[in-house]
Amino acid sequence: MTFLRNLLKRRLRPLATRARSTLLASVEPYVFVEEHGERLFWKYVGLAREQIRMIIIVGAWQGTEIPGLLRDYPQARVVAFEPSHNHFPSLEAAYAGHPRVACFREAISDLVGSAVFHEGSLPGTGSLLPFSSEEQSIRHNRGLHQTNVFDVETSTLDDHPAIRDLERVDLLKIDVQGAETAVIRGGRKLLTRTSAVLIEVALRDSAYVGAAQLRDVDAALAGAGLTLCGLGVDPVTLDGNALYVRVPKKL
Repeated sequence: MTFLRNLLKRRLRPLATRARSTLLASVEPYVFVEEHGERLFWKYVGLAREQIRMIIIVGAWQGTEIPGLLRDYPQARVVAFEPSHNHFPSLEAAYAGHPRVACFREAISDLVGSAVFHEGSLPGTGSLLPFSSEEQSIRHNRGLHQTNVFDVETSTLDDHPAIRDLERVDLLKIDVQGAETAVIRGGRKLLTRTSAVLIEVALRDSAYVGAAQLRDVDAALAGAGLTLCGLGVDPVTLDGNALYVRVPKKL
């Protein structure tokens, strides 16, 4: 039986390796980094899944990632922020009364007050930044354009009462369509207590006026002691996701 088992392993291992390679090749890099970061960030920061307690999502849209996070991290609470009048009702309805999820219809930025929110023609593309009317930018984003504007309440990571006093944040996910550096500016204190950041990034101009680029995000997060350890971008638009972690000190 031992001989047969070893023979099967030798025969099947190359097939399994080839299958994994084929599967990974079919996944866009930005999708891989986002899903990899959500599922495995705990390894990078030197914690066990059961030790993950707090996850914050800024720009949660309809909260499609929340079920997976609740399943993967059974002791974690999720605080989700989404300012869109169009999408927050779905988020709120999905998690109303959930003991481990709190949802807020607010935009997280660098100021407490209110701001104009710009809704986009594609799902999840609303932003505090106005849309560019430049033809090149519109082509770059496959026809994405502004469809509506409305006022929203704004807060900061350092001022919001639901999170400002947290001792530790295990994962902060930021998906705010170009307004990433404003979120970082408003969360300098909380970021010093954050273990991992999964953030949307862009390598060149986007559909939004004044959108942050990777170099801006990298400099801001490096200042908070976070290190880039994963980057995946769309090969056409050069937009994507990046995983930053607070590298644990050697024991």
